[in-house]
Amino acid sequence: MAALMLDMYEGVRSFLLSKPNNSPHVSGTTALVEYRRRRPFDSETSQRVLLGARNQIVGRALSNTEPVPSIVSTWPDMTEDVPKAPGFRLDDLNIELANLQGLASRLNSDTKIEGLSVLGILKKATELDKRLVAWTVTVPNDWTPSPVFGPECIPQSVRDAGLYQDHCNIYKSIFVANTFNSYYSSRIKLQLTILVCLKHLNTGNIDTASVTALEIIQEMADT
Repeated sequence: MAALMLDMYEGVRSFLLSKPNNSPHVSGTTALVEYRRRRPFDSETSQRVLLGARNQIVGRALSNTEPVPSIVSTWPDMTEDVPKAPGFRLDDLNIELANLQGLASRLNSDTKIEGLSVLGILKKATELDKRLVAWTVTVPNDWTPSPVFGPECIPQSVRDAGLYQDHCNIYKSIFVANTFNSYYSSRIKLQLTILVCLKHLNTGNIDTASVTALEIIQEMADT
């Protein structure tokens, strides 16, 4: 838990300073989980710590455009008894996204990566995007945000800070808001990966596909 809190602090600090987050605490957390894996994660507290560690490791990989450490792929045996909540399932999809991002980031130097072609990466990205959209159908109904308008609903301090649009979306909890923010960010990152692939292809429908990807990015930013 201490390692997770330290990494959270480093993440906020790097964001405020506009610097990459190179904190070693994620690696420390991974090592601690591996050491602890000989004992079952059967208590609610230990399961929360395990899922928190998993979430931060995946989040770091996405932020740094790098694959998720391969050791995390061996963790399913430790999460068999963990409730498969929406956040857990989203992390599963984000592991695939991070690994796909890592491959796509190398396209500028080589269009053949470990037997996977640009077209292959694009196909996987398109399929993963459909699965991300399908994820939204599985969340509880009360997770749907409620838009509010006007000064009677939006505090002056929020309006002074600046509204992106003329309304705010109200979520059930900070946790739900954070989970949806992760979803929106993941879809944006996936569209950027698709755009990278399209730049390496010379087919007639590139313009249409690129416009679609850009429209999805705008939609996610506006949500």
